[in-house]
Amino acid sequence: KNLSKEALQLVTMATQLFLSKLGHETTKVARFQNRRSLLPQDVAHVCRHRSQFVFLKDDVLDLVRAQQEEKQQGGRTETTTATHDTNNNNNNKKESLKQAAAV
Repeated sequence: KNLSKEALQLVTMATQLFLSKLGHETTKVARFQNRRSLLPQDVAHVCRHRSQFVFLKDDVLDLVRAQQEEKQQGGRTETTTATHDTNNNNNNKKESLKQAAAV
C-alpha cells in the first residue's frame, strides 16, 4: 500500500527504537550470565520476562526451537518458518523477526 514519506519515516524510526530496546535488554541478559555474545535464547528470555516484549514470546520461542532443530539435524539451510503453521499473520511476524535478526 502507499505510505506517505513522513509515515514511512515514522514507522522506520519506531522500528529502530523498538529493536534498540530489545537489543539492549538482550545484552543485559547475556552480561548477567557473564557472556559477551548474544544467543537466541537470550532474546526468548527477554520476550518471556519483559512486559513490553511479551507479545513476541510465542513467535520468538518458535524460532529458537526451529533453529535448535536445524542445528541438531546438521544445519540444513531450509527456512525456519514452520510449514504446519497456517496462520499467515504468524508467518509474517516470524519472517520479520528473522529479517530483523539478520540486520
